[in-house]
Amino acid sequence: MNIWSKTCRRLLLLAGVVVLLSLAGAMAVKLRKAQMAAKIVRDRDEGYAALAAGDYFTAMHKVGPYLQRNPDDPRALFAYAQARARVGEINDRHIAEAMALFRRLLELKPDHTQARAELLELCLRAGFTTEVLRDTENCRDDDAVSLKARATALGRLRRYEQALPLSGRYNELRPFDVTQQIFTLSLMRQIGLGAGAVARDTAERIVARARELRERHRGDPRFDLLEGVAWAMAGDEQRAMEFISAAAANPIHDHDFIAALSGQLTAMGRHDQALEVLERAAGGSGGDAQFERAVVNRLFRAGRFEQVCRRLSQLRLDDRAADVELLALRGMAALELKRDDEARAVLEALRQRRGQRDLLAGIWAQIIRAMYLSDGPDDEAEAQLIDACRQGLRLQRDNAYFRCYLGDAYERAGELEAALNQWRVAAGLAPGWSAPAARMAGLLAQAGRTAHAHAAAQEALRRLPGDPQALRAMGRVMLQRVGNHEMDVETALRQNEQALQTLRQDPQLTVVRVSLLVEAGKSSQAAELIREMLLRDASESDGQALLELARLSARAGLEDLERQCLASYEKHLGHTAELAYELAARALRGGDPAQAIRILQPPDPKQRDTREWRLARARLLELAGRQSEAAAEWVALADAHPRDAQIQQLALAAASVRPDRAFRRRAIDRLARLIGEDGLRWRLADAELNVEIALSGDGNSGASALATAAAALSDLCQRAPNVQRARLLLAECMLRLGQQREAIEQLTAAIRMDPGANSVAIRLVGLLQARGLFEQAKPHLDRVEQNLRSASGQSGEEWQWRTVARLLAHRGETDRAIALLKDLEQRLAQERLAAGPGASDVDLELARLYRRRGILSEEYCRRLLSAPSAEAIAFVADYYAQRGDRRSGDELLMRLDSLASADGSTELLRAEYLERRGDRAAAVARLAAAVQKFPDDRRIHKRLIAA
Repeated sequence: MNIWSKTCRRLLLLAGVVVLLSLAGAMAVKLRKAQMAAKIVRDRDEGYAALAAGDYFTAMHKVGPYLQRNPDDPRALFAYAQARARVGEINDRHIAEAMALFRRLLELKPDHTQARAELLELCLRAGFTTEVLRDTENCRDDDAVSLKARATALGRLRRYEQALPLSGRYNELRPFDVTQQIFTLSLMRQIGLGAGAVARDTAERIVARARELRERHRGDPRFDLLEGVAWAMAGDEQRAMEFISAAAANPIHDHDFIAALSGQLTAMGRHDQALEVLERAAGGSGGDAQFERAVVNRLFRAGRFEQVCRRLSQLRLDDRAADVELLALRGMAALELKRDDEARAVLEALRQRRGQRDLLAGIWAQIIRAMYLSDGPDDEAEAQLIDACRQGLRLQRDNAYFRCYLGDAYERAGELEAALNQWRVAAGLAPGWSAPAARMAGLLAQAGRTAHAHAAAQEALRRLPGDPQALRAMGRVMLQRVGNHEMDVETALRQNEQALQTLRQDPQLTVVRVSLLVEAGKSSQAAELIREMLLRDASESDGQALLELARLSARAGLEDLERQCLASYEKHLGHTAELAYELAARALRGGDPAQAIRILQPPDPKQRDTREWRLARARLLELAGRQSEAAAEWVALADAHPRDAQIQQLALAAASVRPDRAFRRRAIDRLARLIGEDGLRWRLADAELNVEIALSGDGNSGASALATAAAALSDLCQRAPNVQRARLLLAECMLRLGQQREAIEQLTAAIRMDPGANSVAIRLVGLLQARGLFEQAKPHLDRVEQNLRSASGQSGEEWQWRTVARLLAHRGETDRAIALLKDLEQRLAQERLAAGPGASDVDLELARLYRRRGILSEEYCRRLLSAPSAEAIAFVADYYAQRGDRRSGDELLMRLDSLASADGSTELLRAEYLERRGDRAAAVARLAAAVQKFPDDRRIHKRLIAA
């Protein structure tokens, strides 16, 4: 019994403990849930506060857990959607997610006006104009949000007449939205736009509308601005500035108004006034964040780095909510001012913020390191910059900095068209920034595209008067225009003097002035200017400028100054690979290739295998015509630096490596990986290689390979319609495929790009005349003839003259063809080439024309035979035989035996002579024997088959 009672007591005790533990556990779980719920609510409230403070990442992650538990809470859903839309993700994934969240909120609360406005704004931002039109199709007349979005979408689709009444109705509902008021005026302008200018009655209506609104809202600077914009649209800048200045003198703190006012001042070239407006709106350091960012951006883009650092000095590096772009600008401004410690502190702050929390911070850190602080090889820095800018554009496609710096990387990689495209977009995104336009001007001037370079330089100077890069590009443009006889050298010297007053003692502008003085024959003044530059401190010297001055000294016969320039370069910069190449090339031009090779040795044997010295060696071997050695050096250099896009481009462009198709394929594949879809040069090189393989019969040969190459070239022409080489390659493919009409289209497009391309025009004329399209060919032929005759007494490409003469004769204009060749003959005589082989070619062409006209004389035949070519002998022999003197013709033809021929040319001439005499059997026998003697000459095979 005792045992039983003890057992019962123990069981009761155990049960009680279990119950107590269960109750305690339940209470703990309940308490924990309550604590978690309270924490989630606290986090939610912190998220709301973070959202109000602009810390969107914190807001998203604080509100998110609450929204998971309460998915139908409208306020939480709206806050989370707002934060989600502002925390960037690769490929704009955050935009799609935010749009889905706003749609979910509108399902819960269809009358949520703010959510609807945010959703429509995101749709417009993502380019979903069709979705906007669908969602606003039945909008009410008092639904301001929908009216604005629908008008904007219709305007983007250029349906201005439909957009105007909607925008006007929105203006009635929200008259103080100055941005939309300006949009309405722009719609009126587009509707009345004719022949590139606003019609007078349209301009009057635009001004009348703005004036009426200003009268209705007298004293409101928003409507002063509106009338100023109206006058600007009407083309009266003076009246426009009166009203815009009045608006700037009486500003109000309205974000849209300030943005519109500063934007209009920028568009009119009043950059300092625009900056003043923004600085006043920002309220000094620590003021309005939106305008503070705009001010810093303008200061940075104007090159005022000291002011950037001063304004951002209070920006805490450890503040997670600090604007990433402002941090990056502060770091880059510090680097421009050589404040490396401050810059490295900023860079470290960006690196600590990188990762999922802030992708942009990591991207900016990578860009700054690649541009300023790279401690690795140059090729690695270049590849890193391309990668970082691409990643940045996947987050912010409209970031002007990413566009501009990607253009810089493309330029260094040799992708000039890709660089121009990026700079062009950057210039459009940042209307007040001169750097993209100045970079475009410099590159276009370097490429010889003077008209476009001049326009870009003018735009850069409009944005920032005195921009150094733009002034230098303008100087290069002037040099080219003088060389092309488009500008008087004295006028160029006067303009250069004005530029030098802005940039005193600038090395590049000095080079331009020396070039102009040499062109004008003022060698003494050029020498004096060179001596002045040689006396300057090293910090004011530019290595490339010294090398250019050395070349100009040699050109002007100032050999002593040439040596001094080279010595100055070595004194300031050392015996670099660039200097060694210059000295070696000089020796090579002097006819001493062995000395040139000896010169190209580094002072330190350890430098022999560095990138710079190997590149100089490859270039010199290429220049010396030592093809096999040059090819080996290029291939080894490119294989040693597979991530150096510039090296790959240079090697790929070298003539010596063209036979090495395997290497060319490797280089093209590397460039494709490094540069990606934006690259044009590697695509063009790839197309050239494919066409070459298809035409040679190697690999996937035949019509299918040509068709594949043509398809790739068609795609390239669509991507880059202004690349002439792509058009010419595509025309060649089309000709080989028998599609002459398409080939003519491509050649015509190529001629439009460069009307001075005589060789292209000659090819086009030949195709057109072969199809009987003589009238269509005539303007092109006339232009080529004009180009040749206006070449200032120079014969130029002699084959072009002779081909044009043949084309004229084909049209029946024999007298005109004879006159053209006589002009060529006179030019050649002036150049003292009358006794050379070229003159014989002209004589032969004239003889053919004289024979056609029936005026070929015996004296002229003897002239042809005085220094005969095989073609001249065959021509005179055929002429003798045709007039009945077969014996003289046969005897003369025997003289071909005395002319050495490495191919079957003389045999073809003999066979042609026999065919003309009607002796087909003898011609066939001659061709059959020639096939045995010259089995690799395809011309003989084709002629034998035809015979």
